[in-house]
Amino acid sequence: MNSAVSSFRLIIINDSPQEAQRLSSMLHNAGKPCRAQHINVETNLTKALEDQNWDLLITYDDASSLSPAVVIRHIRKFERDIPVILLTHETGNKSVVDGMKLGACDVAQVDDDQHLLLIVNRELDNRMQRKITRITERKLKEVERKNQRLLDSSRDGIAFVQDGMYLYANDSFAEMLGHNNRDDIEFMPVMDSIAENEHPHVKKVLKNFTLQTSSEETALTFTALLPDGQEKEITADLIIGEYEEEPCTQLICHAQTENNVLMEAELQNIKYTDPLTKLYNRSAIIEEIEKTVDIVTKEEIQKSFIYIDVDRFSKKVKNTFSITDADKLLKSISRAIAKHYDDENFIARISDHSFAIISEEHDTEKLIAHAEVLCKKVSSHVFEVSNKTIQFTFSIGICLINEATKNSQKLIHHALQCVESQRKEKDGNGVNLYQKKTENGEVLASSFKNALKNNDFKILFQPIISLRGEETERYEIFLRMNVDGEEISPSSFLSTAEDLGLSKKIDRWVILESIKNLQRTTQKTQHFINLTAASIQDETLIPWLKVALDAANIEASSLVLQAKEADIIQQLTTVKNFIDIADKIGIAFCITNFGSAAIDPLGTLEHINSVHIKIDGALALELQENPDDSKDLEELVQNLHEKGKITTIPHIEKASILSKLWQLGVHHIQGNYLQAPSSEMDYEFSSED
Repeated sequence: MNSAVSSFRLIIINDSPQEAQRLSSMLHNAGKPCRAQHINVETNLTKALEDQNWDLLITYDDASSLSPAVVIRHIRKFERDIPVILLTHETGNKSVVDGMKLGACDVAQVDDDQHLLLIVNRELDNRMQRKITRITERKLKEVERKNQRLLDSSRDGIAFVQDGMYLYANDSFAEMLGHNNRDDIEFMPVMDSIAENEHPHVKKVLKNFTLQTSSEETALTFTALLPDGQEKEITADLIIGEYEEEPCTQLICHAQTENNVLMEAELQNIKYTDPLTKLYNRSAIIEEIEKTVDIVTKEEIQKSFIYIDVDRFSKKVKNTFSITDADKLLKSISRAIAKHYDDENFIARISDHSFAIISEEHDTEKLIAHAEVLCKKVSSHVFEVSNKTIQFTFSIGICLINEATKNSQKLIHHALQCVESQRKEKDGNGVNLYQKKTENGEVLASSFKNALKNNDFKILFQPIISLRGEETERYEIFLRMNVDGEEISPSSFLSTAEDLGLSKKIDRWVILESIKNLQRTTQKTQHFINLTAASIQDETLIPWLKVALDAANIEASSLVLQAKEADIIQQLTTVKNFIDIADKIGIAFCITNFGSAAIDPLGTLEHINSVHIKIDGALALELQENPDDSKDLEELVQNLHEKGKITTIPHIEKASILSKLWQLGVHHIQGNYLQAPSSEMDYEFSSED
């Protein structure tokens, strides 16, 4: 930024328009021309922050109608990159310290214009550097995405190999090896795809190529062993490559068919279209979000992201409608959404019964009003299929997309938070705007760091009881945090911890505490540990965990990592890869709340290789209220057992259903009737024999 000639956008907060004019004139005369707006009312500040971007904000400590604390809270709420300079009438260091604690980037005395100019110059330069950094980071990510898209869409089969394992393979390579898609081959040992008699030859070629000092290509011809037992000869060029900053060997198998432009276009269409609703799919909107973040970062504009979830869809339709009818209902719902947002250019089905929209609109009042109209329309509409009728409601989360938006993952996460909050507080059927937590969030952020430092977290143990007479003692691990002498549960703080990037650290603390407790027990014991989405996405977690287990001399089978079904279906590929890597070192995985989120929960198991299944506790609670109504639970348990899954029923509050669960063949039970979470692993398992 050429600060000598370029004007900047400035908000001035004080009670006096004359003082605001004086300040603006002083900056202009000093070679810092600005487009200034004087504000002394909170609603005007909110409107200004929503409508456009600002480079700087100057506020006064004696502003009576709009205090510096309120100003800074609003900036943080909207997640705007706007440096705040506080002008004070006080002298001494205390006023500076108090202002900085409040959140101002710097403090100057009201009559010290020279000091103010120095601060203005510095903060404008710093802001420009942050903008350049954001743009550079986005450009780098865009290059990475383009490279990834080229790999994914190439008709040539491409794979990256490291330490005898496929790190990545595109769909074309997977198809050449007889697989449906690349998910089937990623993280698979290379030798599993090669005829056994050729293993020595292929190993030798790969080893020699890895050790060579030149960058010359090497051709490798091998006999591929297809999943159906057939064999196929394949020739691949070996190239020294890099994948996700890791050195590796790249295999390229050139397609034998001619490049067909129409076929390529059709493949792209299939790739980004939801087959049921014909809207865009999850992959498409994630890619579009990343593009949108690039645009708003470069142009300093705002857009919005709208997440629509059908309240209790699965529960409402499962007993009355077939899967075919459920699909017809989803088509009708998607048409209603598309019609309501007919002026929007990007609408997608993001999961089973969830939809997402990228909107050009960024006025929050208009966004909320428009979404509320949709909620009213849908709630009053009667959907009909197969001579049956049903009504639905929507929970809608809205997030602004601006310079503070990091990526698609965070954006979707924040929108989901809004949806969940709407359901928790108002039972759905409404709209919730994402606003970054300020005061409470800041307190908790400090608490997290202090808790990690001072060991103010603690873990509790709840026994998981076998109904089949197994000797292994099992406990689920629960986390608590001490805040001002009060123990609070993760539901109160994990969302904020994730926003602050601390959830992974907290998860690792829990794991280490669990391992320490496993070291102390002489019994064969297994701990079930809940993971946040951030940890499942952390590629370093499993290698770190293996080192921790080895150091403690604890068997990997002593841990079972678990995650909620709702979180899993949002990131199937990531979870699949995570489970596959964990399985290689002997760590099992458990899906919790099974049957609560997916329309076809059993279909999820086609993608996720989880041995342990913890069934949605709502089914257990329903059974306890209506002991004769066990059809749904019986059917689910039977289907899971046919698939070889180990089942657990949580939330056991009454003894009356224990015999029924035993008759159903349920493997494990858990709940406060047996024992509430305790600070000690002191359950008498032997009494259950």
